[in-house]
Amino acid sequence: MSIDTVRIEEITHLLNDWYHEIRSRNLITSEKIRQELERKFQIIDVKQLPDLYIQYWLFEYRYLLLVEDFEQADKILTKIEPKRITHSILDFHYNFFKAIHHTVKENYSEARKYFEEAKKQLKWVSEPIEEGEFFYKIAEYYYHIEQPLLAVHNASIAKKTFNQDGYEIKQAGCENILGLSCILLKQYEQAEDYLLAGLDLVLKQKEESLSLLFRYNLGLLYSEQNLSLVAITHLNEAYEKRFRPHKTAFLLAREHYKLEQRNEAELLIEQGLGHCSELENNEYKYHLTLLRMFHNDFSETVFSEGITYFEREELWGYVQEYCEKAALTFLSMNQHDKACNCFFSAYKAKQKLVEKGLLK
Repeated sequence: MSIDTVRIEEITHLLNDWYHEIRSRNLITSEKIRQELERKFQIIDVKQLPDLYIQYWLFEYRYLLLVEDFEQADKILTKIEPKRITHSILDFHYNFFKAIHHTVKENYSEARKYFEEAKKQLKWVSEPIEEGEFFYKIAEYYYHIEQPLLAVHNASIAKKTFNQDGYEIKQAGCENILGLSCILLKQYEQAEDYLLAGLDLVLKQKEESLSLLFRYNLGLLYSEQNLSLVAITHLNEAYEKRFRPHKTAFLLAREHYKLEQRNEAELLIEQGLGHCSELENNEYKYHLTLLRMFHNDFSETVFSEGITYFEREELWGYVQEYCEKAALTFLSMNQHDKACNCFFSAYKAKQKLVEKGLLK
């Protein structure tokens, strides 16, 4: 059918509206526009609209990441990657969405590569909100690799961009990253202020799933302060509704160990490992097995496997944390040479963190 039948302007407008709704996390409206676009592309010759067609699949990819349909997201890439993307904004979206995908999958080394490529194309982005989205997502990435100062820097830029009506959920997201980063910096009072401000925003927007995110993170905050009973209250609310069950099971198990409730902790670890298998999540498989190991018999094999994984993913904060714990364990066993080696490994990991902070 001729392209005159369905005007380019109409499809462009629909695509822009769709991406706006995806960014705003408006699932109902974005799904409606998605269905309308599917109908449009079924009745036109896509060869006449190569860039718009690629843009359509890129936004479909981003939509699937939003609804956490990662299996379909992987399949969509087969429709995008063989095609040559020559337009700069398409390059940006491809690399940006891939970075988001790898961050969600906790493939942080790959995520970094795509964020770096997307940043090179950021100059072609004309919409301030899209720039804010980039800084928001890279702030999330920096938090996950335990670079809190960089996370705070980028989240603060994003927060200023989203400080307008209609972007309350994004504002809450920035409060969340700022709160989590303050936890890493051990600025607990400020972290609580950020997290409670974010929770207030999402409750006003009646976003239940996002309120669970804040319950989980408040649980993390109180866990870091060894306020186990308060932490468990918040974490249980998230776990009962299967919110990030592999991560929540880990935090709950850790708190039950602190309270010397070993049976509850061991059960949660088994459940958490099951969730990791279902979700194909490697990172928390190692967190859970290391947590169990440190509260039972120390295994150098288990420890080595975990450290190798965290080094490969450049999660130097965890390398430092676990090596310090292992060093103290070896000291208690009077194995001073091994303790020395672990302390040195922890020191090297700390230096890596410093280097990354300076280089970025």
